[in-house]
Amino acid sequence: MMTEMALLTGRSIKRFSRTPPLIIISFAFPVVLMFTILPVYGGLIGDDYIQRFAPLIALSTATFGMSPSALGLFTDFRSGIFTRLRTMPLSAGSTITGRLAGDVLRIVAVAAVTILVAHIPGFRFSNGVLPVLGFFAVVAVFGAMCTAVSLLIALTAPDADTVQGSLGAPTTLAFFLSSGFIPVEAYPGWIQPVVQANPLSTAGNALIGLASGGPVLVPVLQTLAWAVGLGGLCGLLAVRAYRRRTA
Repeated sequence: MMTEMALLTGRSIKRFSRTPPLIIISFAFPVVLMFTILPVYGGLIGDDYIQRFAPLIALSTATFGMSPSALGLFTDFRSGIFTRLRTMPLSAGSTITGRLAGDVLRIVAVAAVTILVAHIPGFRFSNGVLPVLGFFAVVAVFGAMCTAVSLLIALTAPDADTVQGSLGAPTTLAFFLSSGFIPVEAYPGWIQPVVQANPLSTAGNALIGLASGGPVLVPVLQTLAWAVGLGGLCGLLAVRAYRRRTA
């Protein structure tokens, strides 16, 4: 199964690397988003806003990539590629996992470039090498959760419009209702519990702690709970949906 997964992961990465428009959009969008919002809110919140905001932008490479990823899988499925894969001695689990692993590697690569660019306005890691590795490990875990959700949507949606509609609005709302955008205290009291429970907030808090100092254990455990609960459930349902559609 590991060999199958590695081959399918390589296929996913090759396909991404051979699609210049997708590469440009994937790497440019988070950078443009960062430099669009940073001048406005950085001036309102303070000079250290980049330490809060850059981790959110790194995570947004996963959330805002959900819709294109799901749409790509939806198109692949309708083109018959997965029917051909099903005729080969490949398990449904390795097929889904290979696609997930390829997307996670893409997410981490885009996040790494984004954080590198974030050094221009002043983002810095201040806790040593191991927290840097932990930083990108959290990005990978969060990315796996997002990819599992997008895989399930792609395999169960009746049409492309449903794929985009199911993911576009929720990911945008989650972005603007996260503690990485503005502090929790700045939101109205009635919505603060939602902001605190937002997986973008828990993962963002973990990244802030790893990069700049602050709580790490609790937000990491909260992020893992989201990944295991939501990501694991969606992953299992995606495998079942794949088996039904290719039976």
